[in-house]
Amino acid sequence: QQQQQQQQQQQQQQLQHPQNPQLQSHYHLQSTSSTPYGQPQNSILIKDYQPRSEESKSTPFPLFFCEYCQKISDTCYFCYNRSCSFLKKLQQFQLYNQPNFFTVDQVVYHCDPNYIYEENLDNKDRIYDPQITRCKIEDEFINGKKIKKDHPGFCKYCTLYEDNWDSNFYERNNSRYRGHMINTHGIHPNGLIVKLPQNGYFCYKWIRNHWFETSGFFCPYPDCHEAFAIGEKGHGFHEYLRHWSKQHVKLDSDQIKLPQIRN
Repeated sequence: QQQQQQQQQQQQQQLQHPQNPQLQSHYHLQSTSSTPYGQPQNSILIKDYQPRSEESKSTPFPLFFCEYCQKISDTCYFCYNRSCSFLKKLQQFQLYNQPNFFTVDQVVYHCDPNYIYEENLDNKDRIYDPQITRCKIEDEFINGKKIKKDHPGFCKYCTLYEDNWDSNFYERNNSRYRGHMINTHGIHPNGLIVKLPQNGYFCYKWIRNHWFETSGFFCPYPDCHEAFAIGEKGHGFHEYLRHWSKQHVKLDSDQIKLPQIRN
């Protein structure tokens, strides 16, 4: 009986191994003469893998696994043998922090006329504070009690085309403006900007019952080895920005401030 159990375990291990010929019909073998590190490539990649019903509730064995893959977590692997588009993603994020230079006249033209719009020139060269704010003309009441007027701030970085310009105003009585500046632009209320990683890696990420190919990176702060995958929305660094604001803003006093905004 023990021998039968051992044989069954060996058969299961063989089926899980990425080089097993029984699985070759689902994958293709990609080979090149050399890698960025001067080593031969021999990795099996996903072609069109659909998880079985019993796997839908858990992450299946990564059949793309090669000798250059490193397991970051059950749902994330970095492959040091494949090139990635991390540099483009980094450049895309930097574009998010370019001032849009919209004037108050442009904002008034495109936005709701039921507001009074104000321009604070003192905030023009400040990284975090909004240069343009607004408040409602008419007072608002709830249960007969007058509501304190908010002065939402217009994001000075987000680029707008035919979008709803009113959506670029963020309330400041709550944490919406603060959250937008941190999670979209990596700018903290104290004027610090997030430190960006310099190196990225090819990444396999398990999302919605599929392995997706993207770029990944490690947190660039000293003694922090947290790994992140580039997300699907926007610039893709949102998860890292939340991590930065919670873990590193108060710890790092030498962060680089953004240059002053000049026309």
